[in-house]
Amino acid sequence: MPDADGHALERAYRESYGRAVATLIRVFGDIDIAEEAVAEAFAVAAQRWPETGVPPNPGGWIVTTARNKALDRLRRESSRSGREAEAVRMLADAEPPEVGPVPDDRLRLIFTCCHPALAAEAQIALTLRLIAGLRTPEIARAFLVPEATVAQRLVRAKRKIRAAGIPYRVPGDAELPDLGLLALLLLTGARRPARTGADDALIPLADQDRTRWNRALIAEGQDLVRACLRRNQPGPYQLQAAIGAVHSDAATAADTDWGQILALYDQLLAVAPTPVVALNRCVALAEVRGPAAALDELGRLSLDGYHLFHATRADLLRRLGRRDEARAAYDAAMARTANGAEQSFLQRRRDSL
Repeated sequence: MPDADGHALERAYRESYGRAVATLIRVFGDIDIAEEAVAEAFAVAAQRWPETGVPPNPGGWIVTTARNKALDRLRRESSRSGREAEAVRMLADAEPPEVGPVPDDRLRLIFTCCHPALAAEAQIALTLRLIAGLRTPEIARAFLVPEATVAQRLVRAKRKIRAAGIPYRVPGDAELPDLGLLALLLLTGARRPARTGADDALIPLADQDRTRWNRALIAEGQDLVRACLRRNQPGPYQLQAAIGAVHSDAATAADTDWGQILALYDQLLAVAPTPVVALNRCVALAEVRGPAAALDELGRLSLDGYHLFHATRADLLRRLGRRDEARAAYDAAMARTANGAEQSFLQRRRDSL
């Protein structure tokens, strides 16, 4: 596949996978059917787009192709109870309209993935898989666990959803005492347009064009953060959302209230004492007390297999003028990620030394 088509397919995957899977789950009511059909649609795209060109609406093309693939599968498996009738109905009718107050299938799917009947580790893994489209090896690296462990979590979670009849819907207000997760998603999504530049190059937070941040999403997220923090003792989602709200308040990177962010990370570490939270706290610590203090804290963490640990260490060493050690740390970070955009970013940082 020519490079241009490869980039287009990868971009379509990142932008459309979650939406396509969520749409097909709404239509067919089955996670496995939706995932397999979307995977087939992308396989077809990889074959056809180099010859026919990228369609004007790649995401729509993927959804339509996946829907047809799912219908073909249901016809082949007509022995399943009710499947043939459902396939005939879907062939005869247009795609059912979305129902309910939320016009995005992905939000409904997030609430399914994060249902309290599922274990917390399974909730996150399933959300990363179905909404973000991350593959099992990528999720395993994020969790710092073996791939087989993530694969088992995903299988068990989908089995639990099916067996327990976990609904695909947005809960009512009475069922939502905690909106911290929604606030976190809004504030994180608001910065998405500024995260990449030409050729999908990564742009770190400090260098992002903040005029490209979605101010409507930020305002909604900040309102939810204030409401959450007023209700009761904040949990991990509320605290992460609060950190995002502080970042979104700053008109420039220099205006960031790092003291407040560090205090929030201290609270987050108390309720979610994970190595990754401690690593993120080191970033804030470097801004408040300097890179030497952060590097000392970093040395206490056991995260050798995590590329962001080495990337953070490299940045701290660079700021301290320890260039040879920084180069070695960048090399270690690049060796531990298979993401091309991340590798390019780290290489540019290394080259700048």
